[in-house]
Amino acid sequence: MKKILSAFVLLFLAWSVTAHPWKPKHYVIVDTDCGMDDFRALCLLMASPNVRVLAITVSDGVLDARSGFSKVKALLNDLNHEGVLVGLNSSPDIKPQICFPAEQMQWGTMQPSGGDKPLAVDIVNYVLNNTQENISFISLGTLSTASRCALECPKFASRINQILWSSNPDYKTDNLNYELDTNSADIVISGNLPVNLIFHGYLNQYDDSLISTISNISTTCAEKIVNSLANTGNHYARVFFDESIIFYLHNKALFQADTLDNLIYNHLKASTPRSVIQETIKNILSGEKLNQNQVFSVFPMDSSDYYADVQKIMPEALRLYGREEWVANVLSNELHRHLGVYSVIGVKMGVRAKEYFGAGIDEMSIVSYAGLNPPLSCMNDGLQVSTGATLGHGLIIIARDSLALPQADFIYMNEHIRLFLKPEYRTRIEPEIMELSKVYGLDSNIYWELVRKAAIKYWINFNRKDMFTIQVL
Repeated sequence: MKKILSAFVLLFLAWSVTAHPWKPKHYVIVDTDCGMDDFRALCLLMASPNVRVLAITVSDGVLDARSGFSKVKALLNDLNHEGVLVGLNSSPDIKPQICFPAEQMQWGTMQPSGGDKPLAVDIVNYVLNNTQENISFISLGTLSTASRCALECPKFASRINQILWSSNPDYKTDNLNYELDTNSADIVISGNLPVNLIFHGYLNQYDDSLISTISNISTTCAEKIVNSLANTGNHYARVFFDESIIFYLHNKALFQADTLDNLIYNHLKASTPRSVIQETIKNILSGEKLNQNQVFSVFPMDSSDYYADVQKIMPEALRLYGREEWVANVLSNELHRHLGVYSVIGVKMGVRAKEYFGAGIDEMSIVSYAGLNPPLSCMNDGLQVSTGATLGHGLIIIARDSLALPQADFIYMNEHIRLFLKPEYRTRIEPEIMELSKVYGLDSNIYWELVRKAAIKYWINFNRKDMFTIQVL
């Protein structure tokens, strides 16, 4: 099985580079010193379907790197992206500022732990060795991590296509990101990699209108950004700075580019209307930027297009589990030709695995242990639709040499995890399905009507965040 998995992963990596035209435009590694604006920048990056965050490194700056590491892990845990790689770059040459408001700000609910903190250079090396896409390196603080990786990561110069640095236009004057580590900044700027300095221009504060726009978006990232802006007595609470890099990634036309020393200075045009800024943030946080449909120009979201029993759960399902899971469940059950319990379980499992890694459609490979016999094998349809890892794409294997189980292995950037349905959920599902089959038989219309009711019940009542155990392999 290990040999099969290794060959499978190599095939997946080769295929993933050109699999679909709607893959995200940007693959990034982000370095942060955990300022309040960094928090909002990371929320925007994690929310955007047009950006894939491959790893986050944490360096000294506004906070010390070790404290920042715990904050980043807490944020990722709240966003269900626990599998996103995080690395530490603590430098004895940098004296952290320990900004009190940033230190007090809560990034997530997870309590800090004393677990392993991988080195940033090791994490960056791992990403460069296990991906093939062109990668942008984003520096939200100093250029310390970029400088160290340029020296200690053999593939850094060939795999990183640009460094995006959040900084004032006169980067050597009144600029903490430069002053904390001038040596690293000078090394990176004088190097061979293109350095784009990004500046927010006139947009230096979140105004009430922009905050109102974000408040009306029902996502975890939007809620976190709004909460970070709530402390009106704190001077830093509404400062807009590092977020400008995300705007630059999504719409370069909003920026004016000039040459400055050995870098390109990009600043937000003064002519850019605030309405454009608001629409850009709305698109990013609501996930409307990237159209993944191949047949529909717009996926049907009018409740009147659905049967009455599905209409009843639609508002609550969208509120609880989001649009991505809704669309995957609709498509999976249409493919399946009936509303099936294990098809729904497969969708929820696939979406949860994608969340864990911060991966996108068609970017994971799967080994399913659900077998080839219904009803459990129906889980395979949900897995394929929710992840894009279909038999046709060669990204899923159905293990035949094991007992049929509601579990699957997921592989992303050569990281392996196993998800399996918790026993308390299995003991609710299996007796009900067996009883229906025993009483009515598979050829009975009553059986399929009751299975449909059960599927809708589990669709709305089972939360993917709670129903699976995740094991790192």
